[in-house]
Amino acid sequence: MKQRKQRKIYSYITGLLLAAAFVLCISGNVPALAAEDMTAVTIDGIQYNLARKHYAVASIDAVRGENLNTELYIPDQVEYRGETYKVKLFNWGDKRKYSNNNYSWKEEVVIPDKEHSYFARLQKITFAPGVLVKGFCYGYEQLREISVPYPDHLLDAYYNNCPKLERLYLPAKMSSADIKNCPSLRVTVDPNNKFIMATEDAIYTRDGQRLYTVYRSAETYRVPEGVRWINVNAFWGDTTIRHLYLPDSLRDPYMGIDYIVNLESIHFGKKLRSFNFESLTHTRRLRRIDFPKNVWKIRGTDDQMQCVDKVYIRAKKLHKNTYFSGNTKKFTFYVKNKTVKKQLRKSGFKGKIVIKKKI
Repeated sequence: MKQRKQRKIYSYITGLLLAAAFVLCISGNVPALAAEDMTAVTIDGIQYNLARKHYAVASIDAVRGENLNTELYIPDQVEYRGETYKVKLFNWGDKRKYSNNNYSWKEEVVIPDKEHSYFARLQKITFAPGVLVKGFCYGYEQLREISVPYPDHLLDAYYNNCPKLERLYLPAKMSSADIKNCPSLRVTVDPNNKFIMATEDAIYTRDGQRLYTVYRSAETYRVPEGVRWINVNAFWGDTTIRHLYLPDSLRDPYMGIDYIVNLESIHFGKKLRSFNFESLTHTRRLRRIDFPKNVWKIRGTDDQMQCVDKVYIRAKKLHKNTYFSGNTKKFTFYVKNKTVKKQLRKSGFKGKIVIKKKI
């Protein structure tokens, strides 16, 4: 009996000692792990996130200071407290929001203390061979040149509001891009790229049938004939276009013409068949829409139609799937005959309807 008690006491003490040793082990390792997993370390005006496996991610969007350099070189390695870290990636930052299952540029981007940031200072940035480049480059007002030694190391192309940026080379493997409000820019696509091509103001699929993005626009902008589809973010956030002309080859511009900030008029192609006012949800200044006679299916809600006061419909008859919802009483539709007027009422439109044979 006495021996059993002694064994129990011995086991209990041994357990306590082992537990204490384990706790000391863990507590002893915590400072070392924390020291290895540093973040937001700024060296020579560049911010690095340092990882335990001795690699680093560089960025500059959060850096602030007096008289920041106008030119930067992003090295392929950096030293910190006697340790060398390989710089594997440079990230411009994330200035976008998630909307309608697609990434779209934010309507308004606030840059804190902009006058003491690279957004107001940076003119040229050069990357060492081996550094991958990605992220959302927004609002670098003085940026003129981006030098990437190996084009394939440019992982994506998201650029907005860089008015002085002059050149951008898109590699063979890049399959899309989203570039806006860069009036000085000339985009070149690698001739071996099988996915996209660039013109002097826009980027298309290789066959020219889908418009991906317009990066250099004008007050009056014409989408060329032959374009059959417009990418959902092709114009999103454009601040220059006021009058938009769409080609006959475009049958349905669904969501492709949304949020053109200063859009005042839109001219549809003659062969337009259907239209959803959701395409203009974020449009601000458009007050009138003229639909060509081939349009036979129109849809919308009062929230989506806030951009217009008057709608002109030249069609002689509408499709049975035309419908409207919400409080549409404040809108006025001009139509050619009683048939269309009756169809609009059946479709849920509650606003004023004026019959005008000559529209």
